[in-house]
Amino acid sequence: MTFFAELKRRNVLRMAGLYLVGAWLIVQIVGTLAPSRGVAHSQLGNALLQKGDAQGALAELEQEKTEIWRMIGLPMAYHALGRKADSDAVLVALVAKYEKDVAYNIAYVYAAAKRTRRSPGSTRRSSTATSASPRS
Repeated sequence: MTFFAELKRRNVLRMAGLYLVGAWLIVQIVGTLAPSRGVAHSQLGNALLQKGDAQGALAELEQEKTEIWRMIGLPMAYHALGRKADSDAVLVALVAKYEKDVAYNIAYVYAAAKRTRRSPGSTRRSSTATSASPRS
């Protein structure tokens, strides 16, 4: 049995979809009842990105009132829309302003865009390096 057939048999995909719809619904309710609350537009934007609606995600993220959450979400939306220059500009500003405060979120943005940032002094481990475990 293939991996995807097993996931389908166990209803994993259906449940993931239900969780995504549930999260979207909760964010919609919070956004309606408390529109001034920060992070609601950011969370909805992230859910829309996961769903594949990059244009809708961008519209939500642009409405986010909390600057830090807006700056975390916008690079991913711009990247999904193919606007690399805009994505890079916001990402550079995010790193410059919040590098020490939201390092995890910055790494998440880089991973979402499948980009890497290496500092000039960093080294990359060789793929031919020996393993610590003995081979038989």
